[in-house]
Amino acid sequence: MNNPFKFSSEYFDNETNLVYYNYRYYNPVNGKWLSRDPIAEDGGFNIYEIVQNNPINYHDNLGQKCVPKLVAGAPKTVKPYYYSKIKRWAKDIFSMRGIVYARNAGLSATMESVGLDYWIKMEGGYAESTLEVSVSCYCNKNDGKCYADISKTGFPDDEDYPVSTKLAISLTKSGDTASATVSGAAAFQADGKGKVVGQIGKDGVASLGLEIEFGGTKYQKSIELGNFTWVCEKQED
Repeated sequence: MNNPFKFSSEYFDNETNLVYYNYRYYNPVNGKWLSRDPIAEDGGFNIYEIVQNNPINYHDNLGQKCVPKLVAGAPKTVKPYYYSKIKRWAKDIFSMRGIVYARNAGLSATMESVGLDYWIKMEGGYAESTLEVSVSCYCNKNDGKCYADISKTGFPDDEDYPVSTKLAISLTKSGDTASATVSGAAAFQADGKGKVVGQIGKDGVASLGLEIEFGGTKYQKSIELGNFTWVCEKQED
């Protein structure tokens, strides 16, 4: 019986001695494809190969690939938050803000804090923390389903006395779903002094001198930067 469906269950043409793989023809004599991969470099730098030339461990199921898609959460910026406990003498001790830029393949988060100078002279400072979250998807060769993977890299802490910042990102993954919870914190160590000099009296002779000194006081605040969820789904190449 002449069976045209050979080893890989694709149609073998006896007249051309080629195997038809729906998108392009394969020459089993020299082990080469007659045309380029339809998805070009998305399938690798060698555009004349298939599944990385490793069909034993990988497959191209229906010409689809698993890609991450952001389904919950959006780019978010917490506006500068001014925090102070010194009454009357200083308007603000430090400012802080958090920035999250989310995308389909992950997110980047930044936490900023700046020491400010007002009536009472503070020691200035600036600190910034950054973290990157990457979401990747892969297709299981046994069941053909998509599975999610998620990881983080970067520098979550920055201490530049008297300002410090910290980013916290918790990651979870289950099946085709990955999620991240992002929060940030900033602190300012108050260690400075202020001086007020003026004149009083109708005749302008008397003078007033006032010096205030304080130290070792820490002001801190945490902010929530959002929750984000990705789903790995099949997409045609």
